[in-house]
Amino acid sequence: MFNQYLMLNKVSLSILFRLSALAISALAMASFAGTNPKANFYTLNSQISNETIDENLNKNTSNLTIHIASVVMDETVDKPQLVIRTTQNQVEILEQQRWAQPLKNEISRVVAEHLSVLLGTNKITTYPLAANKSDYIVTIQVQNFESKPSENVQMRAYWTVRRTLDNFQTSNTLAAMQAISNASPSNYDALIMAHNQNLSRLSADIAKSIAVISIN
Repeated sequence: MFNQYLMLNKVSLSILFRLSALAISALAMASFAGTNPKANFYTLNSQISNETIDENLNKNTSNLTIHIASVVMDETVDKPQLVIRTTQNQVEILEQQRWAQPLKNEISRVVAEHLSVLLGTNKITTYPLAANKSDYIVTIQVQNFESKPSENVQMRAYWTVRRTLDNFQTSNTLAAMQAISNASPSNYDALIMAHNQNLSRLSADIAKSIAVISIN
């Protein structure tokens, strides 16, 4: 009888220890899950101010309708996460640093905002909206969109502008490099600001092209 009592106590203690171990493990897992780093989300933004607007540029363009049909990205950086260059042959995908929407959509939106200001027209649409008999169709192929947080950002973009009236088309390639102000390995806000400046240059090139062919 005494032996049976000892055996029951041993079994009870064994079960108790196992339950305690499971509880501790569950608490540890919950604690670990609660300390996961918070994701940060970034957007690109227009960098054109009233001081940079050429009034002669938008004299004859305020009634133009423009459609940005597509932005094609290098697949290396066409991801939800920020992708940074770490060495000549290596990149790093930053899981906790992300774009608020697809990068190609961000670029399309910002270029549209720039063109609206530079050309003085609010009749600008972007993909996936239909062109709706636009006067000009813009396409952009971003061949390089490189980020070096401690140094600079680089962009190489090939763009075309097509006049729908007669299908006349012009194109060009912009290669831009912008040093990052207050650069540091973790200052991603400064990195995004530098990308904004490169997109401002791209938009200015496209706007000038539209203004020139609109009077020819």
